[in-house]
Amino acid sequence: MADLELIVLGSASGMPDPDRAHASLALRRAGDVWLLDAGEGVSRSMLRWGLDPHEIREIYITHCHPDHCAGLFMILQYLHMEGSTQQVNIYLPGGAITAFQKFMDQVYLINGAINPRYALRPLTDKHHMADDLILETFPTGHLQSWQELNLPDLETRSYAFRVYTSKQSLFYSGDVKEIADIEGHLQPGDLLVLEAAHIDFESVLGVAREAGIRRLLLTHALPEMAYKLEDLKVAAKKYHVELQIARDGVRLSP
Repeated sequence: MADLELIVLGSASGMPDPDRAHASLALRRAGDVWLLDAGEGVSRSMLRWGLDPHEIREIYITHCHPDHCAGLFMILQYLHMEGSTQQVNIYLPGGAITAFQKFMDQVYLINGAINPRYALRPLTDKHHMADDLILETFPTGHLQSWQELNLPDLETRSYAFRVYTSKQSLFYSGDVKEIADIEGHLQPGDLLVLEAAHIDFESVLGVAREAGIRRLLLTHALPEMAYKLEDLKVAAKKYHVELQIARDGVRLSP
């Protein structure tokens, strides 16, 4: 079985960036593509970086902030206009499914009336993506403060993902409340793709070392954090951690 390839399709923070799309990672193997998040601009990024949207099998959304999910709609419109007949499974926090389907109907992405066929499905603890390819979910506290609004239908769950085969492993943080959200779930050998907007830079390298992480890809950083990230790259060498700052189009092997 071919190895997984990771392609960063969107590395921007929650703020628009003229040079980057919003949060999205593609995992590609033998003509199949799985997306982890689908922020604004993901369709354009797939075309720019040589990925065929027709190869998308499943999309996994960590949480419902627009910089992580707003690109879903253009993916479906693109495939519809291309006459695709494929089935795309879209997994997201379950409490948002009804609202998403109503919005899709309102923007004429009506399931059964367009191609491709798609299914909105709830995230569970574990997903068998294909063969030995597994995705596990871990809740984070990123949206907990929104519970104070007491809106009855507001989905406030958010997740991190671990994707692995017998040979490769990737941990993707999505957004977190604090580094402790994921600290106990990391495993030695993981390629850690960590969002940089909500983490404690003083502790992240120590957490990586304690977990046996040797490769760290920081993404989703606010523009004003650039100087901190460069300082962190210098510090990472002392921790024997290979640290890379994500840019759209970066390709890695988990």
